[in-house]
Amino acid sequence: MGTLIACAIASRNRPLTAAVLEEGAAHLSRKASQGGQATAAIMSMNNVFYRFLHLTSNEKDRAMHAGLRMNFIRTHGIDPLDFEPW
Repeated sequence: MGTLIACAIASRNRPLTAAVLEEGAAHLSRKASQGGQATAAIMSMNNVFYRFLHLTSNEKDRAMHAGLRMNFIRTHGIDPLDFEPW
């Protein structure tokens, strides 16, 4: 269900996201639902930053340190076997 939440948020389709979050509330704890939402944010950060590095021709930009804040990966409190595939 966490994967569905992350994908629905990434799709930027509001009705789909609302429906998946509503359905997810019946199957997941609040913490797990937040984990799916955080997963979408982390995926988005990585997709934007690393795609930029791939596309830029400026060598100074390519040497830039990511510095992305992904603290949630360490502090999510969800069973890693559930969280990691999301």
